[in-house]
Formats: sequence, structure tokens, C-alpha cells
Amino acid sequence: MQGREVKGVLKLKNFDLESLEDYEYKFVVYSTSFETPFACIDEITEELKKQNNSNVKVLFDLLLSIGNTSERFVEAKFDGEMLCKSSFQYIKLDKKNSLRMRSRDYYRAHLFLLDNSVLNSSQIKLISKGICI
Repeated sequence: MQGREVKGVLKLKNFDLESLEDYEYKFVVYSTSFETPFACIDEITEELKKQNNSNVKVLFDLLLSIGNTSERFVEAKFDGEMLCKSSFQYIKLDKKNSLRMRSRDYYRAHLFLLDNSVLNSSQIKLISKGICI
């Protein structure tokens, strides 16, 4: 699957991949529709392989596909070839966490994506005003 890169974010079909510096996670995968990015796990893996990293942690933000629930954020380890299935786990990021604020900024900059999500109008309004949910 071919994507295009805009300001460090690789734009793809059901997800965007952002590389990070100075974070516990080397990459963030953002959902870009109500469809889970896990449906594209092969494409995500291929994009991660192209980044020439191994033994890194990847954060998945499933906001648009699962909503603002306790299962919104998932972490996994990428060994350079694959995302290790046994490493997938839900994590909690509080509203003041810098990664959660980064996610808010991503979705605020891509408000059009929120229309194709499971979010309600109140949640969309909060994000559009720059408030973490």
C-alpha cells in the first residue's frame, strides 16, 4: 500500500503512522476511520519495516474506531520484522500525558476524520476546541 508523508505523518488508508523522537514509543498509529487499523496490520507491519527499526514500542490510538474507552490505547513491540502478538496490551494514558495531548493535536488538525468515527458530537466539539478527551 502506498502512502504519502505529510509533516512526519505517513498517510495511509485506515491509519496514519507518525514517528516520534524522545518518547517511550517510537511510532504512533492513529485510526483514521471507524474501521480498526488492526484490519490493516499487514500494511502497518510493512510500513514499520521500511523505517528500519527493531525492538521498538508502537502505540495505537484507536479513538475513531473504539471511542474514548479504556481500550483506546494499545501498545505493542515491533522486533524489526513483525509486531509481536504476545506484546499487545491496553494501556491507560491520563489526560495530561504528552502522548495523549499529541493525539489530541493530531485529531484537531484532522477534524474531517472525526466525521467518519464512533465519536459523538460532544466529543468532536471538545477535540475541535483543543480539549483532551
